[in-house]
Amino acid sequence: MLTFDPGSHTYCWDGKEVPGVTSILGAEGFVDDRWFTDEARDRGKAVHRVCELWNRRILDQYDYDWKLDPYLTAWERFEIETGAGDWELIEHRVYHEALGYAGTFDVLGPVFGTRTLVDIKSGEPGAAAAIQTAAYVAAHDGPWCGRMAVHLMPDGRYRIHDYGLETQLSDLETFAAALRINRWKGENL
Repeated sequence: MLTFDPGSHTYCWDGKEVPGVTSILGAEGFVDDRWFTDEARDRGKAVHRVCELWNRRILDQYDYDWKLDPYLTAWERFEIETGAGDWELIEHRVYHEALGYAGTFDVLGPVFGTRTLVDIKSGEPGAAAAIQTAAYVAAHDGPWCGRMAVHLMPDGRYRIHDYGLETQLSDLETFAAALRINRWKGENL
């Protein structure tokens, strides 16, 4: 059984702590956090929350700060312009039993008519998003699918970063290498 503690941002499988996708990528230097601020982190969480409520079709105009409107507008435009929005899974936790890691992806469903895992970003995704989405797809209990990050911008626009299927295996191999290094460091340093 997979559990998640949002306070400590830790995952456990059958009571034993397992590493999370974003924690591994951060610890191994795949994420450039020089530009991260408390404000950016808080904005990212708020944007994710308002998009989650929208995706579940339970968003109320009083549920969020109006300053998030441009991000929500960008997400709505993305759904309309790509034919997305009929999400199969929303904020879905996954566990990869063979490799022993966990994570939570944002949404999975049709985008441009293709089953796609989408990671929502309120800042520029960076190269690590390809590796992150590959890890989520591999841990998801289903066939491999398309994957992308959608950068929601503060002016109501969005930008798609499509990673496709052709690099899924190499991106997953990169993640698996980072996971091995992370474990080795935890056991030896």
